Amino acid sequence: MLEAGEDVSFSKRSVNLSVSTCALGNKENEDNEDDLMSQLEIELISSDPNECVDQPSDGDIVKVHYVLFIQGKNGEKVEIENSRAMVKKEEITVYNQPLEWVCGCDQVIKGWDLAIKTFEGQSRKLITIPPSLAYGEEGHLPGIPSKATLVCDIELIDIEHCN
Repeated sequence: MLEAGEDVSFSKRSVNLSVSTCALGNKENEDNEDDLMSQLEIELISSDPNECVDQPSDGDIVKVHYVLFIQGKNGEKVEIENSRAMVKKEEITVYNQPLEWVCGCDQVIKGWDLAIKTFEGQSRKLITIPPSLAYGEEGHLPGIPSKATLVCDIELIDIEHCN
């Protein structure tokens, strides 16, 4: 289990889980979230019918596996990152490293923060995220160009409720 403020390294970037800077429960943000959610395309790939229906909410720590693609102009997808892939970490090969973050605290792209709240139990979804809810005009070097639409195969594997 990670502690607040500890870095989680995966592939080409780090996520800082800093709970203390997170502002949750703002009514204005909730209204805006509905508008932003309508920009996402969300497709259920699989779910466990025996799993209890449990959804993440702001402040919860979520753990996911993912495959990240860039969507091309002709609809083709190019894989650029995979949490189950081999990662070299200080001369040690690490496999199967999920990503953790605090939901609703802007520690990942907005599209992920919004989409994860639609997951129920251990489920897997395909999320198409427009540039405005991903990396926008700037992109994210080295692998994500400016104005890229992302397609994310996300599997929710754990929720740690903080309420």
